[in-house]
Amino acid sequence: MNKKYLLLLILLVLNLPLLAGNNEKAKDALIALFNSFASADSYSYSIQTSTKINRVSIDTFKNDLIQTNAIYYFSKSKHVSYYSSKDRIFLSCKLGYFNCDEQKKLISYCLFDDDSAYQNYIKHNQDSDAFSNMDSVFLNQSEVTLKNKGLLNYYKVNYPKSLHGDYIKILYNPRRQMLESINYFITQQTESGVIVKHNVVLNHYSIHEPIALQALLLSIGGDLKTFLNQHYSDYTLVNTNGL
Repeated sequence: MNKKYLLLLILLVLNLPLLAGNNEKAKDALIALFNSFASADSYSYSIQTSTKINRVSIDTFKNDLIQTNAIYYFSKSKHVSYYSSKDRIFLSCKLGYFNCDEQKKLISYCLFDDDSAYQNYIKHNQDSDAFSNMDSVFLNQSEVTLKNKGLLNYYKVNYPKSLHGDYIKILYNPRRQMLESINYFITQQTESGVIVKHNVVLNHYSIHEPIALQALLLSIGGDLKTFLNQHYSDYTLVNTNGL
């Protein structure tokens, strides 16, 4: 999963103002909503991704469906970023980071010898600047509406110029002051004409560490290299030196 796609998946907020009105007001509300993400200290959520790949040729039509379930967690104060699925585990902390490819049995990692090494990694990898570009990234050429759906506030972002009817749905519970879900329906078309449809659902929001992460951090203790050597002895370990 590349960095831009991961950024798409981690867009969530803990507070959403109740705003109604025209398209521009709704857009402004969404920009404020995304910007509020940057002030949250910690958050976790589940990710369900369904990717449908349509391959069309002269004599055949093939439809592949790929489904993934994952958990993401981030904490500023604890200096932790974590992603876990059946095929991949990524962890970044003050000790270093590692990226585990379960299918290839391959781990790329980097150890931070001191705090300056960690700070240098953060400087080159944090995505905080992206929040100032939410309008151009997500809302450009879009139509935004806000409605009530039962006890929930319902945002919908439509893209009229999209040939595939792409849109985003956001559900927020004002009583609990908690985001319920973000649902992306995004289509990509490759240069060869293959149509790739993504249905991404982000939900089960929380400020708490996932149980699996708690166990992982306990196992690591204060020595990431020893942990990797002991728990992944039959994997290929590659030191990236921060690259």
